[in-house]
Amino acid sequence: MTSPDHTHLKVSLLEAEEARRLAMLDSNTQKLDTLMADSVYYAHSSGIIDDKPAYLHLLSSGTVKYETVAFDRLNIQLIGQVGLITGIMKASLMRAGTRKQIATAYLAVWEHTGGDWLLHAVQATTLPAAA
Repeated sequence: MTSPDHTHLKVSLLEAEEARRLAMLDSNTQKLDTLMADSVYYAHSSGIIDDKPAYLHLLSSGTVKYETVAFDRLNIQLIGQVGLITGIMKASLMRAGTRKQIATAYLAVWEHTGGDWLLHAVQATTLPAAA
């Protein structure tokens, strides 16, 4: 049986993930800065790995501009103060003037720090074309 505290943590983690999605869409680097740990590890489906400053610069400089971002098939696991989210991300974006469509399976690693969630890592893998 799931405890009310456990349910509340899952709901608040989903809210943090939705805040991240909306911040990506809006290129809201201030919001992303508050959601991400300073030591965040962001592995894109292309294999490129960014730290926090590099990822935020992609958005603030306009190098990457998300047009659509959708998360689907989200699954949450709580392990102590750590929340793991797995799911599918589909997005349309402009990267250096070129429109790209991406479909990835991803893992996001969050830590519950008192009342808030802090993103520590994202690992994305390109899905096969039929996904």
